[in-house]
Amino acid sequence: MKYEYIILLVLICNLLASIYVFTNGFLIRRISLNNVNNKNYPELKKFNKSIILFIDALRFDFIFKNSENENFGLPVIENLLNTEPYRTQIYKFIADPPTTTMQRIKALMTGTLPTFIDAGSNFDSYLIEEDNLISQIYRHNKSVVILGDDTWLSLFDSGLIHKHHTYPSFNIKDLDTNDLNVDEKLKEILIEKKLNWNFLVAHYLGIDHCGHSFGPNSPVLKRKLNDIDQSIRLIIDNMDNDTLLVVMGDHGMTETGDHGGDSQLELETSLFFYSKRELSKEEVFYKMKDGRILFKETRQINLTPTLALLLGIPIPFSNLGIVIENLFENKYEAILANFQQMNGFIKEYEQFDKLVDSPSEKEKSSNLKELTIELKKIQDACREKCQLIAKEFDFKSNKIITLYIARFFMIFLIVQQIFLRKKLNVKDRVLFMNLGFSFLTSFVSGESILSIWFVTLIYFFCLNEPGDVTQVLGSFLIEHYFFYATGHETTFTHIKWESGFHGFDGDNNNKLVRFIMIIFIISNTFSAKILSALHLGRMSIQKEKKSLEHKTERMFLKLFIQLILVNSIKVLFSALSVFLLRRHLMVWKIFAPRFVFEVLGFLTGILSGFISFLFIKEIK
Repeated sequence: MKYEYIILLVLICNLLASIYVFTNGFLIRRISLNNVNNKNYPELKKFNKSIILFIDALRFDFIFKNSENENFGLPVIENLLNTEPYRTQIYKFIADPPTTTMQRIKALMTGTLPTFIDAGSNFDSYLIEEDNLISQIYRHNKSVVILGDDTWLSLFDSGLIHKHHTYPSFNIKDLDTNDLNVDEKLKEILIEKKLNWNFLVAHYLGIDHCGHSFGPNSPVLKRKLNDIDQSIRLIIDNMDNDTLLVVMGDHGMTETGDHGGDSQLELETSLFFYSKRELSKEEVFYKMKDGRILFKETRQINLTPTLALLLGIPIPFSNLGIVIENLFENKYEAILANFQQMNGFIKEYEQFDKLVDSPSEKEKSSNLKELTIELKKIQDACREKCQLIAKEFDFKSNKIITLYIARFFMIFLIVQQIFLRKKLNVKDRVLFMNLGFSFLTSFVSGESILSIWFVTLIYFFCLNEPGDVTQVLGSFLIEHYFFYATGHETTFTHIKWESGFHGFDGDNNNKLVRFIMIIFIISNTFSAKILSALHLGRMSIQKEKKSLEHKTERMFLKLFIQLILVNSIKVLFSALSVFLLRRHLMVWKIFAPRFVFEVLGFLTGILSGFISFLFIKEIK
C-alpha cells in the first residue's frame, strides 16, 4: 500500500507540474498599485481639449492606398500629411500582447502593460483602480465624454464620466449601428454645441467587425474606411485651435480578420496627431531612394505620458511609457517629468518586488540624450522583470506542453491497470497495447494526441467495474450541475465575494482572518467539488461492507484515482480550448477564465480528497 501511495503522489505532482508549465506560458500576471500621482507640469501644457478617435482594429497599412489592395486608404490623413506637415504627426503604433480591446484600453489609459491576471486588491470587477488618464482628468475638474463601445463603462467608474452614449460591441455582424450613432452624437457635440467637454472619446467598431465577419481583403472594408474618412473630416471641420485630434487603433488584425496574438499584423496599428496650430517641425517618416517610405515607431504606452503632459495633467503613477518628445518644444523638461514619475513608481513598487536597479542620478543631467536612454533602459528592464510581454504561444512549443500532459494521463492509466487490477484478460491486453502504441507514437511525431484521448475515454468506460464507474461519473456530473444550479459562473465578476464576509469585518487586516475569508469564498465557489471528494470516503466504506476482499483504503485509492482522472480530462480539454482558440475574440473574456476555474476546482478537489482520506484513517 505504501508503494501505491507514493505512485499516486508522484502522479499528482506530475499533473500539477503540467498545469504550472501551461499556465506559466499562457497566463501572465503582475501586481497593480493604487497610488495617485499629483505632480503637475503646467509649463508643458499645449491644449485644453482632446478628441480621441479610437478606431478598433485600425491596422497601420489601412491608412495608405495600396496598389496590391485597392480597399485600403484614408485619403484625409494622406492629404493632411502632404499639405500640413507641421500640424500633423503619424507613427506606427506598436501594441503589446494580448491584442484584445479591453487590455489595450487599459494600457492606453494607464501607461502599463495589462495582462489577463492583474494581481491587485480587487478581483470583483473589471474596473481600473490604477491611476489613469480618465481619473486624472476628472480630478482636475475637466469633463470626459465617451461615445461608442460599451467596454469603456466596464473599465471606468461611471462617476468619472460626465456623459456617455455607448452601445454593445459583441454583435460582429453589425457593422454600422455603433458607428452611425457615434457620428450622430459627434454632430450634436461639435456642430450643435450641446455639450461641454475636455476629453472626448469616439470608439468606432465597424472595421473590427468587418475583419471578424469578412476579413481585411473584403470590399466591405473599403466602405467602412470611407465612413471613417468622412468622420475624420467632420471632426477637423468643426474643431477649434485649442483641440488636439488623436486618431488611433487599439490593435491590428491577421489576414483572417482575427486578433489577440502577437504577430506583426496584430501588433502594428496607427497613431495620427492633428492640430490647427503647429505641432512639430520634425518629420516622422523618411523617403528612401527606392521610393519606399519608412515611418517612426512608438509603443502604445508612450501615448499615456504624452497626452497627460499635453493636456496639463499629471502622468498616471504606474506609467511605463516614454513621452513622444517631438510634440514638445522643451523636450528636456518633458523627458525629465517622465523620468521623475517613472522613478517614483519604481521606488514604490520595490515594496513588493524589485523591478530594476535604482535609476542613476540622470535627472540632474542636462543631457537630453542621456536622460532618454536611461528612460528606455528602465522601460525595457521593467518589461523583462515583470514578464509583461506575453510569451510566444506558438503551435510548436505548446504541442510539447500538450504532449507532456497527454503522457501523464497515459502513465496514470498504466498505473491504474497494474496496481488496481488483479490480472489482464484478453480485452484488457488489446486496449492496453493500443494505449501503449499511441503513447510511444506521441513521443516521435505528436500526431496521435487526439487518438490518445479517445482511447483514454474508451478505456475508462469499458475496463472498470460498472459499479465504480457509475458512482464516480455520477458524482462528477452532479458536481458539474450543482456549480451552475447554485448561481455560479466561470467568470471573476460572478464570484460570490459576500460569502467571505460572514462574521468578519471587510476592512479587517488580520492575516489569519483574511485567510479564513478566502477559505469561505473557495468553499462557496467549489462546494460541489469538496462534497464530491468527501463522499468518496462514504462510498469506500459501503463497498468494504459488501465485499470483504477489498480494504477500505485500497477502495478509496481506486475511486480517488478515477475521480482525479475524470476531472483531469476536463482540465485538459479546457487547456486545449484556450490554446486552439487563443486568437478568438472571446479568449480572455470566456475561455481563459473557464480554464482558471477548472484548475482551481481541480486543486480544491485533490485537497478535499486528502481530507477525506484522513477521515477514513481516523474512523478505521
